[in-house]
Amino acid sequence: MAMVKNSINLLIVTATLLLSGSATAQIMLGAKAGANLYDNYQSGSKYYVSKPHTGFHVGVYGDYLISSEMSVRAEALFSTRGSYLSEYVNGERIDYEQQASYIDIPVSLSYRVMPAVSVHAGVLSSLFVDEFRSITKNSGGFGLPDNDQLKSYERWQFGALAGASYNFTLMDHGLEAGARMSVALTNTHEPVRQARASRDPKFMMIQLYLAYNIFTF
Repeated sequence: MAMVKNSINLLIVTATLLLSGSATAQIMLGAKAGANLYDNYQSGSKYYVSKPHTGFHVGVYGDYLISSEMSVRAEALFSTRGSYLSEYVNGERIDYEQQASYIDIPVSLSYRVMPAVSVHAGVLSSLFVDEFRSITKNSGGFGLPDNDQLKSYERWQFGALAGASYNFTLMDHGLEAGARMSVALTNTHEPVRQARASRDPKFMMIQLYLAYNIFTF
């Protein structure tokens, strides 16, 4: 898969940058939390109408400071997002409302463009953990437990991300406020049948977060 190959190539480049870092490079460890605003996109959007919804993320991160302007960040986040889709079948609307939890592993390269402002871009790997809400119903609001075409999740999902952050100090504590956009390059769900494989949804997500630098060494 070309996307996976590109992700591996980016990680190789990242590792090369780390190995070529100066002897004065530092490592920062911290914690972060924030909100997810997610939606879904797919080819053949005439079949599905997606509704935006909200989730959250929380976890830890590590920054490798290559220079005063550049750093590499790896994160491990518990994150929630889902699918809110409506499909028309024989003139009747079928609604799918699903929420699931993931372990997100973003790796990004950050560059400081102003004293307190940085931009970043990278890749995102997501491990599906569990589905904690799933409702399928018709236009009359009645549940259709045997009509759920989106039961099976892809175990691993991959995407790209880009964003910006602002660093500041509050009561002598180093904080970071940021926002980023993540777009999946692989499907959220496994295709149930070949006829609809080309219109399986992929997630797109805006994250707003606050991060706290715990210590630097």
